[in-house]
Amino acid sequence: MILTVVTSPDTPRYVFRNESILPFSPYEVKVGVYNNKGEGPFSPVATVYSAEEEPTIAPSGVSANSLSSSTIEVTWIPIPWKMGSGRLLGYEVRYWNNGGKEQSSNKVKATGKETSVKITGLMSNLIYYTAVRAYNSAGAGPFSATVNATTKKPPPSQPPGNLEWNITDSRVVLNWEQVHAMENESEVVGYKVSSSKIDRRMDVSKDKIRCSKEQIYVIITCKYSGIGTILILIYSY
Repeated sequence: MILTVVTSPDTPRYVFRNESILPFSPYEVKVGVYNNKGEGPFSPVATVYSAEEEPTIAPSGVSANSLSSSTIEVTWIPIPWKMGSGRLLGYEVRYWNNGGKEQSSNKVKATGKETSVKITGLMSNLIYYTAVRAYNSAGAGPFSATVNATTKKPPPSQPPGNLEWNITDSRVVLNWEQVHAMENESEVVGYKVSSSKIDRRMDVSKDKIRCSKEQIYVIITCKYSGIGTILILIYSY
């Protein structure tokens, strides 16, 4: 037990210093008053903790993968952490593009035990660099090694042209022109044909067909009669 006397009656705080105190160590504290007549009562016992220690190691296994033309996902292996070192609040991920500078990088945070984060709103077909570090209330630890990923090219912007169809009995034959992606667009992988019938209650029933990029026609067997819609979409990777 350590007893300390604070001689100034106007002092609202007291700082105890001892180099042997371990980070985030609990102590029971109570405060009493005294004057020249004697001692007054003590306050109820309160548990306080010494200051936390900031993380000293960096996350490992950091990787970055492109999910789309505007999104990359960063993953990592969490650092080993003991409650005796404090409370790990989460991880900070910084990122910057090939034309930017590391010093002016943007940052996103993953809280708690999360080990991945998706970074959105990026520019297409551009290299992004990223690094990860852990943080707590005492501060942030060292950054991991830098990794990079290139965002994908945007999908083709032009729809299939010159759509033609012929109806025979219960079949619809569709024809269209191939779409050729521009240099700054991702390669056309194929086409998706979606057909649907809208009945009087405005319910929609749909059938979907996936075609290869070389295919420019498709035959649909109609399961219903009446007014309907057909939609042809391009898809790419």
